[in-house]
Amino acid sequence: MFQLSLGDSDTYMPFIALVVYFFVRKNIRGWEKNLFFIYALSSMIIFASTNVLRYYAIPNLVLYHFYTWFELIFISYYIIRTLFPLKRKFLYPVLSVSFSLFCLVDALLWEPLNGKTFNSNTATLADIILLFLAMYYMYQLTKKDDIMYFQKLPAFWFVTAFLVSCAMVIPLMLKYSYYAANPHIQAGSELWTIMDISYILKFTFISIGFLCYKKDQTSYTG
Repeated sequence: MFQLSLGDSDTYMPFIALVVYFFVRKNIRGWEKNLFFIYALSSMIIFASTNVLRYYAIPNLVLYHFYTWFELIFISYYIIRTLFPLKRKFLYPVLSVSFSLFCLVDALLWEPLNGKTFNSNTATLADIILLFLAMYYMYQLTKKDDIMYFQKLPAFWFVTAFLVSCAMVIPLMLKYSYYAANPHIQAGSELWTIMDISYILKFTFISIGFLCYKKDQTSYTG
């Protein structure tokens, strides 16, 4: 009998977010309309693939390299554009190009794309970047009138998703590379439970963000 487990949260939580998106998609307007749909769909596909590969004992860590890059590129774009809609257009290209180069160097020198090496360096850096962007968004929100109805802002919930999840997993990223290289150590799988919980929280907040879109009104950006 098929049963969902905590370890599958990286797959079924994006699916739940997609279901919520389906019911509110007509009410989402503006440049962000498809961004989180693509993010949730891609997350579900990538992590479903990692789970299938894991089930058949096929090395799957190369997909985490790609997902780290994909998430940073997608989510930093959203936060930066929400923060600076009309200025600082240079920030995102500089960040995305710099991070892409770091990923390349990391794969060539330290954490090769062999399916057996976890990308702790790039994952840690990506989480730190997203955490600081999320913190800066919250700081800027406190200086706006939007703070009076922050709970109605989709952007608030989207950014909170990464504020919470990144804060949770940064310590894990610093430790997990060792356990990934030594899968016989039980502490590795126990440590990964933190990541599983972070997926639940992340996509729960994203789903709440979708639900903030009301009928016949333009989307909030925060």
